[in-house]
Amino acid sequence: EGILYAIYKGADVINVSIGSVVPGANQLSPEQQMEIIKRSVKKKYAQNIWDFIFKIAADRNCVIVWAAGNEHVLAGLDASKRNNNTLRVSAVGRDLKPTEFSNYGYKPDGVKGARDYSSVSAPGDNIWSASQTGYMMMKGTSMAAPIVTGAVALMKSLDLSLTAEQ
Repeated sequence: EGILYAIYKGADVINVSIGSVVPGANQLSPEQQMEIIKRSVKKKYAQNIWDFIFKIAADRNCVIVWAAGNEHVLAGLDASKRNNNTLRVSAVGRDLKPTEFSNYGYKPDGVKGARDYSSVSAPGDNIWSASQTGYMMMKGTSMAAPIVTGAVALMKSLDLSLTAEQ
């Protein structure tokens, strides 16, 4: 409801850091994770709901930026992270290499139906963030996504017609 509220109130870009977890998925190969994505009826229902929300956002030229998640699995295991009208953000460390925790995209050669479930990566390790007790260094794709959201907001301040795909 919060995402729809922001869209209907005219937001140009929205940062979102929520998601679902598939227990034990990080013990499976990417191919096995792809099979879970393909077979999950419950996730397909959820994906249809998210796709509807993302269509509303796209129709209003609102870019939604998602934190990919921190389970070191395919981001697409979460039905909200399968739509190409959104930006899904994985995390990298100071060395610009993927972190050990970040969910990621996967585009294997020859795997029918495979998609890239991560759009972009940004720094997400040892980032200053607010907490209940003040400020502290934190890690996660929830630290990386706001960096991308800020960049998108700056880009849209120059050209409001920019879409998520662009």
